[in-house]
Amino acid sequence: MKPVTLERETDVQRDVRACYERFGCAVYSTSNTRRTKNTPGFPDLWVMHLTRGAWFHETKARDGRQSPAQKLFEARCQQAGVDYILGGLSAALAHLR
Repeated sequence: MKPVTLERETDVQRDVRACYERFGCAVYSTSNTRRTKNTPGFPDLWVMHLTRGAWFHETKARDGRQSPAQKLFEARCQQAGVDYILGGLSAALAHLR
């Protein structure tokens, strides 16, 4: 039996960032391992592309779940017409398509 290795959100975020950068995006990380004064629910990445615009990306490992504050932020993005991507590499690729 193979050992189960859990996917870490930091690894997912690294892969998502690298993917966006390969497609010419500027990626700004808002996540921090230390306690910060960021607004609760604020996404991990702010991504900008010269022709595709800008969007937030909340990275999650396969077993990750959004907090109530993250769900509220996503809902507010939808209401405001701001793209909000949730997930890992496959979500990033789907958005770029």
